[in-house]
Amino acid sequence: MNKKSLIIGFGKRAQKVVFPALVLSGHEIFIYSRDLNKLRNYKNNFKFEIIEELNKNNLEQIDKIFICTKNHIYENIIKQINKINLNKKITLFVDTPLLYHFFN
Repeated sequence: MNKKSLIIGFGKRAQKVVFPALVLSGHEIFIYSRDLNKLRNYKNNFKFEIIEELNKNNLEQIDKIFICTKNHIYENIIKQINKINLNKKITLFVDTPLLYHFFN
């Protein structure tokens, strides 16, 4: 059974590092981004599913989450995910230097 991974944010690091690594690892990939048009255009050439909302129904199927957003956004996303009462554990990866946020 393939791992199901969600990428949150789809900037250059997500496109050039995280997405290809997950493809090579055989993950089923889901992507959540505020720019749905960008995702729809990208989907014409690559295989992934678009998630339009972070909710319990969408996250229950996910095994791993990769947060690939800017520093000022990731904290709110983590809080939003924490508020969802999930019945399973999900591994969370944050592709943003956390220390920058705490020391500035």
